[in-house]
Amino acid sequence: MGDKISAICISHSSRYGLLQRSIYNFLDQTHYNSELVVLVSDSNYHALLLGWLRDKRHEPGKREELNDRVILRHIPHSSHFTTTATYGVAASSGDYLVVWDDDNLSHPDRLAVQLEHSRDLPSVFSKSLYYFYDSNELYFTDYSQPGGDAMARCAGSILMFRRHMFPPLEATRHNSSSVWYAGMLSLFASSFPEQQYTHIQDVDDCMLFMPCSTGDNLRGQMYHRGQADLPATWTRETVLENVDKLEGVL
Repeated sequence: MGDKISAICISHSSRYGLLQRSIYNFLDQTHYNSELVVLVSDSNYHALLLGWLRDKRHEPGKREELNDRVILRHIPHSSHFTTTATYGVAASSGDYLVVWDDDNLSHPDRLAVQLEHSRDLPSVFSKSLYYFYDSNELYFTDYSQPGGDAMARCAGSILMFRRHMFPPLEATRHNSSSVWYAGMLSLFASSFPEQQYTHIQDVDDCMLFMPCSTGDNLRGQMYHRGQADLPATWTRETVLENVDKLEGVL
């Protein structure tokens, strides 16, 4: 079975449809020894998701997987990233923890590939596809370029790290980020210039992840569209010209 991976997903009611897709995307991962912990603070949303997970209309194989591998938790609302994520960590049992955003898509091999890059240090992707729902824009972006902070130079929403690296709450009180993986990445990068995380940059690996921007994205539309101005970014036209290299991600 190999090392167990626990994916932590903090979801909001406006993303109900996206979360359903994201859960199915998780179940399609080739690294099967994994679980998905979904955290929600809205009681109505929790009830809605619980009903969907138990719906008998899922395909027979998927019904069992949803029951065995998806953990749904109703949690109190908190603006502090570690306070929120701690509930997911407490409910999980994996050797590795990974961020699983409800509005992103991953290639089926993403967890398997990323695990091999995360044995010694936490890992993030520095390249990814990028898609905007509102305007049908599509880019292929290399974030890892000079300037900006740790979050600006990678796809932080794909962070993976060993379980023992999750810090105690008191170690992160100074960080008020409402996006838990941003705070985690900041901690890993705080020993600058000795970078304590790994950028996955191999050409064959960079097609494994696609952030999808939605109207309520916490980082904002201006930030995401700014990624399209980076020199190494492909436009939609260039992406489509190289569609044979993308292995069905589109």
